[in-house]
Amino acid sequence: MRDMPVPSATCCHCGQPLTAPRRYLATHCEAPACRHAATLAAQQARREAQLAVQRRRAAARCRDERPLQAPVIWLQHHETVLAAVTPAARASHAAHLADLAANPGAHPRRAVVAAYAEDTGPAPTTDGAVCGFCRGHCCRIGGARAGFVDVPLLQRWQGRHGGTLADAAAHYVDALPTEHVDGSCLYHGAHGCVLARDERAPICNGYACGALHQARGQLDAAPATGALLAARDGAEVPAAAWVHGQGKRRHTMTLAPVRPARRRRGDGGS
Repeated sequence: MRDMPVPSATCCHCGQPLTAPRRYLATHCEAPACRHAATLAAQQARREAQLAVQRRRAAARCRDERPLQAPVIWLQHHETVLAAVTPAARASHAAHLADLAANPGAHPRRAVVAAYAEDTGPAPTTDGAVCGFCRGHCCRIGGARAGFVDVPLLQRWQGRHGGTLADAAAHYVDALPTEHVDGSCLYHGAHGCVLARDERAPICNGYACGALHQARGQLDAAPATGALLAARDGAEVPAAAWVHGQGKRRHTMTLAPVRPARRRRGDGGS
Protein backbone atom coordinates (compact mmCIF):
# COMPACT_ATOMS: atom_id res chain seq x y z
CA MET A 1 0.00 0.00 0.00
CA ARG A 2 1.40 3.34 -1.04
CA ASP A 3 1.99 5.99 1.59
CA MET A 4 -0.56 8.76 1.63
CA PRO A 5 0.85 12.22 0.80
CA VAL A 6 1.42 14.38 3.85
CA PRO A 7 -0.86 17.44 3.68
CA SER A 8 0.87 20.79 3.68
CA ALA A 9 0.52 22.88 6.82
CA THR A 10 1.02 26.22 5.08
CA CYS A 11 -0.21 27.93 1.91
CA CYS A 12 2.14 27.26 -0.99
CA HIS A 13 1.73 30.86 -2.17
CA CYS A 14 1.70 33.13 0.89
CA GLY A 15 3.06 30.78 3.55
CA GLN A 16 0.20 31.39 5.98
CA PRO A 17 -0.95 28.41 8.11
CA LEU A 18 -3.80 26.38 6.63
CA THR A 19 -6.81 25.37 8.64
CA ALA A 20 -7.04 21.65 9.38
CA PRO A 21 -9.85 21.00 6.83
CA ARG A 22 -8.10 23.14 4.22
CA ARG A 23 -4.93 21.04 4.43
CA TYR A 24 -6.78 18.09 2.94
CA LEU A 25 -8.63 20.14 0.32
CA ALA A 26 -5.86 22.17 -1.29
CA THR A 27 -2.30 23.40 -0.92
CA HIS A 28 -3.34 27.05 -0.78
CA CYS A 29 -5.44 29.22 1.48
CA GLU A 30 -8.69 30.97 0.63
CA ALA A 31 -7.20 34.43 0.11
CA PRO A 32 -8.29 35.78 -3.30
CA ALA A 33 -4.70 36.32 -4.47
CA CYS A 34 -3.71 32.76 -3.54
CA ARG A 35 -6.81 31.24 -5.13
CA HIS A 36 -6.06 33.21 -8.31
CA ALA A 37 -2.43 32.05 -8.28
CA ALA A 38 -3.59 28.45 -7.82
CA THR A 39 -5.96 28.77 -10.76
CA LEU A 40 -3.17 30.10 -12.98
CA ALA A 41 -0.85 27.30 -11.86
CA ALA A 42 -3.49 24.68 -12.64
CA GLN A 43 -4.08 26.19 -16.07
CA GLN A 44 -0.37 26.21 -16.80
CA ALA A 45 -0.05 22.56 -15.73
CA ARG A 46 -2.93 21.57 -18.02
CA ARG A 47 -1.43 23.49 -20.95
CA GLU A 48 1.96 21.89 -20.40
CA ALA A 49 0.37 18.44 -20.31
CA GLN A 50 -1.45 19.05 -23.59
CA LEU A 51 1.70 20.44 -25.15
CA ALA A 52 3.67 17.38 -24.07
CA VAL A 53 1.17 15.19 -25.93
CA GLN A 54 1.52 17.32 -29.06
CA ARG A 55 5.32 17.20 -28.84
CA ARG A 56 5.20 13.41 -28.82
CA ARG A 57 2.79 13.40 -31.75
CA ALA A 58 5.09 15.64 -33.78
CA ALA A 59 8.12 13.51 -32.93
CA ALA A 60 6.25 10.37 -33.96
CA ARG A 61 5.03 11.87 -37.22
CA CYS A 62 8.46 13.01 -38.38
CA ARG A 63 10.40 10.24 -36.60
CA ASP A 64 12.59 12.91 -35.11
CA GLU A 65 13.19 14.01 -31.53
CA ARG A 66 13.65 17.70 -32.36
CA PRO A 67 10.02 18.63 -31.51
CA LEU A 68 10.63 17.28 -28.01
CA GLN A 69 13.36 19.87 -27.41
CA ALA A 70 12.00 22.82 -29.41
CA PRO A 71 11.29 25.89 -27.22
CA VAL A 72 7.70 27.04 -26.93
CA ILE A 73 6.45 30.36 -28.26
CA TRP A 74 3.05 31.17 -26.80
CA LEU A 75 0.45 33.17 -28.70
CA GLN A 76 -2.98 34.28 -27.58
CA HIS A 77 -5.71 32.21 -29.22
CA HIS A 78 -8.51 34.08 -30.92
CA GLU A 79 -11.52 32.98 -32.89
CA THR A 80 -11.63 33.75 -36.59
CA VAL A 81 -15.32 33.53 -37.31
CA LEU A 82 -16.28 34.99 -40.67
CA ALA A 83 -19.05 37.56 -40.91
CA ALA A 84 -20.47 39.45 -43.87
CA VAL A 85 -19.13 42.91 -44.64
CA THR A 86 -22.51 44.57 -44.30
CA PRO A 87 -23.77 47.24 -46.72
CA ALA A 88 -23.70 49.72 -43.83
CA ALA A 89 -20.05 48.94 -43.02
CA ARG A 90 -19.12 49.18 -46.69
CA ALA A 91 -20.93 52.49 -47.08
CA SER A 92 -19.34 53.93 -43.92
CA HIS A 93 -15.87 52.91 -45.09
CA ALA A 94 -16.50 54.34 -48.54
CA ALA A 95 -17.64 57.65 -47.03
CA HIS A 96 -14.52 57.81 -44.86
CA LEU A 97 -12.19 57.17 -47.82
CA ALA A 98 -14.08 59.67 -49.99
CA ASP A 99 -13.54 62.30 -47.27
CA LEU A 100 -9.81 61.48 -47.19
CA ALA A 101 -9.61 61.97 -50.94
CA ALA A 102 -11.62 65.20 -50.94
CA ASN A 103 -9.90 66.80 -47.93
CA PRO A 104 -6.38 65.37 -47.77
CA GLY A 105 -4.99 68.27 -45.76
CA ALA A 106 -7.44 67.66 -42.93
CA HIS A 107 -6.22 64.11 -42.32
CA PRO A 108 -2.54 63.91 -41.31
CA ARG A 109 -0.97 60.48 -40.99
CA ARG A 110 -1.35 58.95 -37.53
CA ALA A 111 1.85 59.05 -35.51
CA VAL A 112 1.64 55.31 -34.81
CA VAL A 113 1.62 54.60 -38.56
CA ALA A 114 4.37 57.12 -39.33
CA ALA A 115 6.65 55.26 -36.90
CA TYR A 116 6.93 52.38 -39.38
CA ALA A 117 9.03 52.49 -42.55
CA GLU A 118 7.55 51.66 -45.93
CA ASP A 119 8.12 47.95 -46.54
CA THR A 120 6.30 46.46 -49.48
CA GLY A 121 8.66 43.59 -50.26
CA PRO A 122 7.89 39.91 -49.66
CA ALA A 123 7.24 38.88 -46.09
CA PRO A 124 10.06 36.97 -44.37
CA THR A 125 9.36 33.23 -44.19
CA THR A 126 9.35 33.35 -40.38
CA ASP A 127 6.66 36.02 -40.42
CA GLY A 128 4.58 34.04 -42.88
CA ALA A 129 4.75 30.93 -40.71
CA VAL A 130 4.01 32.66 -37.39
CA CYS A 131 1.38 35.10 -38.65
CA GLY A 132 -0.30 32.34 -40.66
CA PHE A 133 -0.51 30.22 -37.51
CA CYS A 134 -1.80 33.16 -35.45
CA ARG A 135 -4.34 34.15 -38.14
CA GLY A 136 -3.96 37.84 -37.50
CA HIS A 137 -4.79 38.67 -33.90
CA CYS A 138 -3.15 42.10 -34.34
CA CYS A 139 -5.35 42.81 -37.38
CA ARG A 140 -8.22 43.48 -34.98
CA ILE A 141 -6.62 46.84 -34.25
CA GLY A 142 -7.34 47.83 -37.84
CA GLY A 143 -11.04 47.21 -37.30
CA ALA A 144 -11.44 50.53 -35.50
CA ARG A 145 -9.00 52.39 -37.74
CA ALA A 146 -10.39 51.83 -41.23
CA GLY A 147 -7.68 49.30 -42.00
CA PHE A 148 -5.11 52.10 -41.52
CA VAL A 149 -5.95 53.37 -44.99
CA ASP A 150 -4.95 57.04 -44.91
CA VAL A 151 -4.04 59.88 -47.26
CA PRO A 152 -0.36 58.87 -47.71
CA LEU A 153 -1.51 55.37 -48.60
CA LEU A 154 -3.93 56.74 -51.20
CA GLN A 155 -1.15 58.95 -52.53
CA ARG A 156 1.17 55.97 -52.79
CA TRP A 157 -1.45 54.11 -54.84
CA GLN A 158 -1.98 57.19 -57.00
CA GLY A 159 1.76 57.52 -57.61
CA ARG A 160 1.94 53.95 -58.86
CA HIS A 161 -1.27 53.77 -60.86
CA GLY A 162 -2.09 57.36 -61.79
CA GLY A 163 -5.55 58.85 -61.60
CA THR A 164 -6.87 60.85 -58.67
CA LEU A 165 -7.14 60.31 -54.95
CA ALA A 166 -10.79 59.56 -55.53
CA ASP A 167 -9.72 56.72 -57.85
CA ALA A 168 -7.43 55.42 -55.12
CA ALA A 169 -10.25 55.57 -52.58
CA ALA A 170 -12.54 53.71 -54.99
CA HIS A 171 -9.89 51.01 -55.40
CA TYR A 172 -9.76 50.39 -51.65
CA VAL A 173 -13.53 50.24 -51.46
CA ASP A 174 -13.63 47.73 -54.31
CA ALA A 175 -10.98 45.64 -52.52
CA LEU A 176 -13.29 44.98 -49.56
CA PRO A 177 -14.17 41.26 -49.36
CA THR A 178 -17.71 39.97 -49.05
CA GLU A 179 -16.75 38.39 -45.70
CA HIS A 180 -14.17 39.29 -43.08
CA VAL A 181 -13.12 38.03 -39.67
CA ASP A 182 -15.77 39.17 -37.24
CA GLY A 183 -14.54 41.97 -34.99
CA SER A 184 -11.40 42.48 -37.03
CA CYS A 185 -10.28 44.71 -39.89
CA LEU A 186 -12.63 44.87 -42.86
CA TYR A 187 -9.72 43.70 -45.05
CA HIS A 188 -9.07 40.66 -42.83
CA GLY A 189 -10.46 37.92 -45.04
CA ALA A 190 -10.67 34.15 -44.75
CA HIS A 191 -7.06 33.69 -45.82
CA GLY A 192 -5.50 36.77 -44.24
CA CYS A 193 -5.28 40.31 -45.55
CA VAL A 194 -6.99 40.70 -48.91
CA LEU A 195 -4.70 43.61 -49.81
CA ALA A 196 -1.38 42.99 -51.51
CA ARG A 197 1.63 43.92 -49.36
CA ASP A 198 2.32 46.98 -51.54
CA GLU A 199 -1.22 48.22 -50.85
CA ARG A 200 -1.06 47.96 -47.06
CA ALA A 201 -0.17 50.65 -44.56
CA PRO A 202 3.40 50.61 -43.21
CA ILE A 203 2.21 49.43 -39.79
CA CYS A 204 0.49 46.41 -41.32
CA ASN A 205 3.73 45.15 -42.85
CA GLY A 206 6.10 46.41 -40.18
CA TYR A 207 4.43 45.62 -36.87
CA ALA A 208 5.73 42.56 -35.01
CA CYS A 209 4.29 41.29 -31.73
CA GLY A 210 6.45 39.87 -28.95
CA ALA A 211 5.85 36.30 -30.10
CA LEU A 212 6.99 37.14 -33.63
CA HIS A 213 10.17 38.80 -32.34
CA GLN A 214 10.80 35.71 -30.21
CA ALA A 215 10.23 33.39 -33.17
CA ARG A 216 12.57 35.37 -35.40
CA GLY A 217 15.34 35.11 -32.82
CA GLN A 218 14.81 31.42 -32.14
CA LEU A 219 14.49 30.33 -35.76
CA ASP A 220 17.50 32.37 -36.81
CA ALA A 221 19.59 31.00 -33.94
CA ALA A 222 18.53 27.34 -34.20
CA PRO A 223 16.64 26.76 -37.46
CA ALA A 224 17.06 22.98 -37.31
CA THR A 225 15.52 22.63 -33.84
CA GLY A 226 12.93 25.26 -34.68
CA ALA A 227 10.18 26.34 -32.32
CA LEU A 228 6.86 25.04 -31.14
CA LEU A 229 4.10 27.60 -31.68
CA ALA A 230 1.25 27.20 -29.23
CA ALA A 231 -2.00 29.13 -28.92
CA ARG A 232 -3.33 29.34 -25.38
CA ASP A 233 -6.89 29.90 -24.25
CA GLY A 234 -7.10 29.63 -20.48
CA ALA A 235 -6.09 26.06 -19.62
CA GLU A 236 -6.43 24.84 -23.20
CA VAL A 237 -4.05 24.70 -26.16
CA PRO A 238 -6.45 24.92 -29.13
CA ALA A 239 -3.67 24.91 -31.73
CA ALA A 240 0.02 24.14 -32.02
CA ALA A 241 2.60 23.82 -34.76
CA TRP A 242 6.28 22.92 -35.06
CA VAL A 243 8.20 25.34 -37.30
CA HIS A 244 11.76 24.58 -38.39
CA GLY A 245 14.20 25.16 -41.21
CA GLN A 246 15.37 28.42 -42.70
CA GLY A 247 14.86 30.63 -45.72
CA LYS A 248 12.64 29.07 -48.35
CA ARG A 249 13.02 25.75 -46.56
CA ARG A 250 10.98 26.84 -43.57
CA HIS A 251 8.52 24.04 -42.74
CA THR A 252 5.42 24.08 -40.57
CA MET A 253 3.85 20.96 -39.08
CA THR A 254 0.37 21.74 -37.75
CA LEU A 255 -0.69 19.62 -34.78
CA ALA A 256 -4.25 18.67 -33.92
CA PRO A 257 -5.54 19.89 -30.54
CA VAL A 258 -5.63 17.42 -27.68
CA ARG A 259 -9.17 16.20 -27.08
CA PRO A 260 -10.22 16.16 -23.42
CA ALA A 261 -10.54 12.63 -22.08
CA ARG A 262 -14.13 11.46 -21.74
CA ARG A 263 -15.24 10.98 -18.18
CA ARG A 264 -16.49 7.50 -17.59
CA ARG A 265 -19.44 6.74 -15.35
CA GLY A 266 -18.20 6.23 -11.83
CA ASP A 267 -15.16 8.49 -12.22
CA GLY A 268 -16.68 10.94 -9.78
CA GLY A 269 -16.88 14.70 -9.99
CA SER A 270 -19.83 16.87 -10.94
